Amino acid sequence: MNERDRSKTPASYDPRRWVLGSETVEAGGDAGSASFDPTTWVSREEAARTPSARPSRIGRVGRRGLIALGGLALAGGAGLVILRRPRPSAPTPAPTSTRTAPPEERRTVSLRDSEDLAMAIERLGASSAEAAEAAGLVEQALGRPSSIVVSFSGAGALRQLSGLDATAVDGATAHVRRVQDGFRLTRVDAPRGWAARVVRGQMDERDFFSSAVARGLNDILVPVFTKALSYDLDFAREVAPSDLFEAVIEERRDSSGVVVGEPRLLYAGFHHVPRAFARVSEADGVRSDRAKSAELYSWGQASDGEPRWFDANGGPARRSLMRTPIEGGHITSVFGLRLHPVLGFFRSHKGIDFGAPKNTPVFAAADGQVEFAGPHGGHGNYLRVRHGPSLSTAYAHLDRFVEGLRPGDPVRQGQQIAWSGNSGISTGPHLHYEVIVDGEQVDPLSYVDAGSGVGHKLTGDDLQRFLAERRRIDKIRTTQL
Repeated sequence: MNERDRSKTPASYDPRRWVLGSETVEAGGDAGSASFDPTTWVSREEAARTPSARPSRIGRVGRRGLIALGGLALAGGAGLVILRRPRPSAPTPAPTSTRTAPPEERRTVSLRDSEDLAMAIERLGASSAEAAEAAGLVEQALGRPSSIVVSFSGAGALRQLSGLDATAVDGATAHVRRVQDGFRLTRVDAPRGWAARVVRGQMDERDFFSSAVARGLNDILVPVFTKALSYDLDFAREVAPSDLFEAVIEERRDSSGVVVGEPRLLYAGFHHVPRAFARVSEADGVRSDRAKSAELYSWGQASDGEPRWFDANGGPARRSLMRTPIEGGHITSVFGLRLHPVLGFFRSHKGIDFGAPKNTPVFAAADGQVEFAGPHGGHGNYLRVRHGPSLSTAYAHLDRFVEGLRPGDPVRQGQQIAWSGNSGISTGPHLHYEVIVDGEQVDPLSYVDAGSGVGHKLTGDDLQRFLAERRRIDKIRTTQL
């Protein structure tokens, strides 16, 4: 084609029709399906020779991804393509190989019956020296653990014992870790919490022990319960079927809820159910079903380690004398100056009076020995019991004494010693009761045994703290009905 003919050829805006020297660059295939991707363009001769075997020069440049259109000038229908060879790119660095340390290996140990901990650890691959050292630390902290997990680090010749995690039966844990100069032990006490529960029941035909245990009271707490109430009740003779008891127990539990350690008794209550009859043992004359009830709360410890028990108002339960030495009596006259109901003038009343029907049983307020039993002036039939070198109790206006009871006879706390009456200077049946210390009468209602240092009524801040604890215990009782 000459210059004249070329000028007659209309200009094309299709890059596939552009002329390069004597070659017209065309895309492979027909124009209708031609690709606008320059990497697929080939010359007409190359396309005829090898349609898909070898790309054109433009194709080769295009495959390198570097075709630059420096400019496009259209003059007289002619197109101009400026091709520019790209600069060589910097080589991509080869990926470096990073070797990661193998993860820590953890193995659970199952101890065989005759196998000690060190042998079990050594069996997993630890050296005998390191197994013995790590096992010794665990056994020092927990004894023989219930479960243990052994950790190893490294691989092959570099594999070594890195730590142990042991758990004891009560939930305590021991953690042994490798340090620069051996192993380090960390012990963590078992997560523990106190949980309270209430036990209520009714006496059966057997005894209190069997009744309480059957209802869920821990057997080791039965003696604690009876001892707490021993200043108010005689569990051998004063309780009977249908009597009610109640206990609040606090138990320490581990993280899985299992009870660990010894429980403690927070509250002891015993309630007599009145009956229309009374059982009296002819052998010792002890009334077995006195209408008495008691409720005591534990707060603090005495110097001997025993729990201290108090009534709802902070009064001490531990005392040497029974507060009410007559069955079902009610106070009709207190200690102190009063107008004598018979003589008609003021005089000191040196005891307290319990109103009660004639022939109501009267009991020894504490263990002791009968010192006097007989008529005693205005006291009528009068009985005095010595409980120690400086302490005695006296009982007046009695109807009669228990048959066979004489001076010198020993008596036990709660043992029946007489029946109430109206002898002597008296306006009606009642019991006049005295507490005598070093020969002087004192108020029986305020007397407590201070010899042990635990018989004082709580006051001040101690009383307020006790009352707060009592409210906590009562809330437990009301929420577990």
